[in-house]
Amino acid sequence: MTAKQRVVLGALRDAQHEHDGQAVCAYQIAAACPAPWHRRPDLVTQALVLLERDGLVLVAAGSTRAWKITAAGRLMLAPRRGPARERPVIGVAPSFARNPTVSVVASRGAGGAVLASPVRYTHSRTYVRTKW
Repeated sequence: MTAKQRVVLGALRDAQHEHDGQAVCAYQIAAACPAPWHRRPDLVTQALVLLERDGLVLVAAGSTRAWKITAAGRLMLAPRRGPARERPVIGVAPSFARNPTVSVVASRGAGGAVLASPVRYTHSRTYVRTKW
């Protein structure tokens, strides 16, 4: 098995996991591939045909474009460590930008009085004082 075939087989496993075990097309597999195969379904299809010849993947029943990984194909890959990678959603702000954490910082003023001011923490662990 070549390195390209191993990458495509791993991407097939990840894409199939994202789609609840259903068969996936070459475009979905290419989206899960790293560079230089990312978004290149033509290159992915070539590797899938060679993997099918070895019995590691198969064309889904009733379709000529959907692929599934076989048990033999799963055995060729190292087991995943942890959950599948989470893909960023285009057009949605990161969670730290949507829900900034706001807390109150206390400090001692003149005469020992406790003064509180709201602080907005950013994702880089710095804070910005804001007015009430």
